[in-house]
Amino acid sequence: KNVTITQDIPESLPFITQRDRLRSVLLNLLSNAVEYNKSGGDVRVRCYRENGSLQLTIQDTGEGDSERSNPDPATHDAPRCRHAADSTRSG
Repeated sequence: KNVTITQDIPESLPFITQRDRLRSVLLNLLSNAVEYNKSGGDVRVRCYRENGSLQLTIQDTGEGDSERSNPDPATHDAPRCRHAADSTRSG
């Protein structure tokens, strides 16, 4: 499809999360951004701190699904990254 992916992520942006889960989510989002994008389109990945929280955005030039892409914030429960100390593993 000849889609260009650009990133705006500082080299030193320390945070702790469930690395494998985050990788899986990011790969899924990027895969969808490329698959449903137009030929010659763009995908932009940004990661930054804002108001003490880590913000991650993935934007693309595909048509998208406006209802899925812009859920009502009053009813949408977005997944959150948790600090490793807050995580428990059973094994």
